[in-house]
Amino acid sequence: MEATPSIDRLVEQADITYPGHDRAFHVVNGEIEYLEEMKMTAAGMDPDDPNITFDFSPRPIWIMPGIEDQTLKRLR
Repeated sequence: MEATPSIDRLVEQADITYPGHDRAFHVVNGEIEYLEEMKMTAAGMDPDDPNITFDFSPRPIWIMPGIEDQTLKRLR
């Protein structure tokens, strides 16, 4: 994978990582530790709109296809 050398370098050199798609984190003993709780805001939505639904049921963890090649276990 072409991104692997960049990911390796990032994990080795960064104290804190600020990805463009997730919360800031750092790696402690090979594990990701987030620096803040997950929080999401959706603006411009009317909860009374019949076309909008909110589903609070538990969901299985979804892992992006191909992420196995980028796991921190590989980077230890």
